[in-house]
Amino acid sequence: MPVVLAASAACTLQVVGGGKPSALVQYVGVNGLLADPAATEHRPSLGVTLDRLWAAKLVGVPTTHLPSTSMVQGLLDEADPVERSSLQVRWSEYRRNGSGARQAVEELSRSCATATSSQTCPSTIASVGAFLRVTRSPELRSFQQAFPAVRSPACPPGRSTVVDLFETVVCGKAVQGEQLEAVLAGRGDDPLDSGELWASAAVASASGAPVERLRKEAEDALGRSQVQGVYFDEVPAQGTLLTTWALLHLARADRAGLDIGRVTTAIRREDTGGAPDRVMLARAGLALLQADHTPARAGRLRLEDPEGPYNPFIALAARDAGDLPLVAIAFSESSARRTPTTLASWAITQRIVTGRPVALTAADTDRITALGKGAPDDSPVRLLAATALAAGGAPGTPPDMPSGCGGAGWLVSTRGTCDIRTSLLLDLYREFTTRQGT
Repeated sequence: MPVVLAASAACTLQVVGGGKPSALVQYVGVNGLLADPAATEHRPSLGVTLDRLWAAKLVGVPTTHLPSTSMVQGLLDEADPVERSSLQVRWSEYRRNGSGARQAVEELSRSCATATSSQTCPSTIASVGAFLRVTRSPELRSFQQAFPAVRSPACPPGRSTVVDLFETVVCGKAVQGEQLEAVLAGRGDDPLDSGELWASAAVASASGAPVERLRKEAEDALGRSQVQGVYFDEVPAQGTLLTTWALLHLARADRAGLDIGRVTTAIRREDTGGAPDRVMLARAGLALLQADHTPARAGRLRLEDPEGPYNPFIALAARDAGDLPLVAIAFSESSARRTPTTLASWAITQRIVTGRPVALTAADTDRITALGKGAPDDSPVRLLAATALAAGGAPGTPPDMPSGCGGAGWLVSTRGTCDIRTSLLLDLYREFTTRQGT
């Protein structure tokens, strides 16, 4: 079934129809703009895993998936010594391994006793102490012996948030179950993240508050994606005007399943501050979505730094926005020839701005060719060089950059990561080698 474009009530275009959903769907950030694919790749997190396991334990939700010892050890090995000790305390306590917890506390003490100890030591020590207090761990005594200067924290002035209530429990004051109920009710349907879930469960355990909502949230948290009992981090991806334009440009008609109305609204809502480049990027994104009522142009787009890594892409976005006449390369050709990299970038930018092959000298061609030859086949530098030669009308050597990353045939992978910049360069290389004139 072919993809069909249908006008929505907001006078934008919404993709409907069959077929596989576009990879764009997974790149929508929490702010509605499209985010860099690398920002949407979540990593296994022992911290999140422990938050969820402890929350479930404190509110009486059974767990069916526990990480293996080898999985936990692998994640501990990736952490710095201070964070590793903190995680080891929590894991050992969860497994009721008192000797493991004591050993981790001793390791934390040693790590934080050196002159070059981590700046995170004070907060980590406080966090470990708070954990041992609210869980009523018998290892609190070992902690107090290892850190005799650490005192119980001061109580917070208010009790209007989950954090306030948690800190109240840590400082030794009683919290009423009704207070936790009121705080949770004030959140409405807003779910708790893993840290808040763990803190709420600790408060509920200390106050005797009803845990029906927390049990439901703990069950939901345990049911989310995990690998061998390890859950993933929860850092929300934030989209930008630049990545929104770039991904829409690369995807072209591949937008099946994308909530175009949401992306359009997010672009309109984004504060540009009247900056010409940000206004232009908003206009470019809206133009690719074929949206009406784009913002007015904000002024000239002066590319003043020959080493600006995004010069070609600013020009390309301006072309999509219909703002190419506003682009001015405000540095000299001699500045552009400062290094082989700046020369290559200038050639690509000039080709986009003029729409014609760039007149490269024999010396220019030699320098750009040497730039490419010195890089591996799959290096973005080699692709930069090949694209610059193509901008001058030379056939160049086709770069070995197979497409296909993150479910998108139009994205290129660089060292295992979906790379927007490299994908845009490959797109320009193909354009320049198929359209050699005006």
